[in-house]
Amino acid sequence: MFLMQEEIAQHDTTKAEVWELIQTLVSGQVSPGRILELYYWSLEPGAVEMLRSFLALSNKDRALLQAFFGSVDARSISIEACGSEKITLSSPDNDDRLTVTR
Repeated sequence: MFLMQEEIAQHDTTKAEVWELIQTLVSGQVSPGRILELYYWSLEPGAVEMLRSFLALSNKDRALLQAFFGSVDARSISIEACGSEKITLSSPDNDDRLTVTR
């Protein structure tokens, strides 16, 4: 019984969020160009999953990644796998290296 009430509450929350999104889009608060850009990026394989993972990071970890990506030309970044437990991101643009350990 409780699970069913929880599912109904979740469904109502989802409906409210969808309605709020539709109202925001229709109201003109977001430019059509921005909406098309977001739609375009959502079609890239893995982009939504990567964005969700990024947004799930702590503020500190997100800031570190943003600082690294903001300090180099993204096209110059190389990623090296060091076994299955560690990856290193680097760029010849500067001496920054970012090592991520699982």
